[in-house]
Amino acid sequence: MTIRHANKLTKLFNKLQSLNGTASVFVFSIYNPIYVNFPNVTSITHYISQWNDQTQTTVSQYKHTYFMDINWTMSHGQYKTAAQIRKLKKAASATTLTSLTSSKAITGALETENKTNDLISTADNFHPNKRGYRVFTTKLYQTMMAHDAWLIKK
Repeated sequence: MTIRHANKLTKLFNKLQSLNGTASVFVFSIYNPIYVNFPNVTSITHYISQWNDQTQTTVSQYKHTYFMDINWTMSHGQYKTAAQIRKLKKAASATTLTSLTSSKAITGALETENKTNDLISTADNFHPNKRGYRVFTTKLYQTMMAHDAWLIKK
């Protein structure tokens, strides 16, 4: 998965540079939208970290291309402190996706483990809500201001 992902990113960034070698490109990490409900399912967190590490490594090889990590903030939402995360994990310790063997059990666990992440929409429990999009825009603005090669110079 990681090598294939890196190859696709390399192909994409090579194409972008061939079209405009001075264009700035800003790339966000991915995040775990179900972390708050399943904080003990470490395989998801692991794969997301691998994906983000490979993306960051690939991005770092290109000029004017910037990686913006929003994974921890978006995945954890309002659970920011070590104590809050320990409490969240303890509450979820009885439920892991790996121990569920049927679609009925998985559906039941999802219904039971219906904690909300204050940065993710409750409409689909995947996409950011207004607060979440604020995280994205703030990070993008900060990164753009720190790397202003994209600004038109007079």
